[in-house]
Amino acid sequence: MPVQALETGLYTILSTNSALTTELGGTLIYNKQAPQDPGTKYVVFNWSGGGDENLTPHRTRNVVYTVQAVASTQADAATVDRLIDAALHEQTLTVSGWTNFWTAREDDINYVEQDAGGVPIYHVGAIYRIRIDDD
Repeated sequence: MPVQALETGLYTILSTNSALTTELGGTLIYNKQAPQDPGTKYVVFNWSGGGDENLTPHRTRNVVYTVQAVASTQADAATVDRLIDAALHEQTLTVSGWTNFWTAREDDINYVEQDAGGVPIYHVGAIYRIRIDDD
């Protein structure tokens, strides 16, 4: 399955976006889970669903990924989300062994939680649909 190649492509397009990494203060971009104390703003992405389309004998995958900014302020999270959107929406991912023919923002995410000390942590991002086929 192309999950590892797809996640490598997603990480690569985000981590090589200079505007995003400058805003984050480095490549603070994590697959599935950030480490403890990653900083005041970072990006987390994870596979959220989807799979084979099974519409034709040609294999295509239609998956969705949650990609979100996590920050100590709503303004920082929104700024990072805007940069994520510029890097991903209607852009082409490089996915080894596959052709990416669709990447689009679909549903927005915006919520706040509190850490153990009661400090707010803001999450702003989106669900992105990614479609690939095995040339």
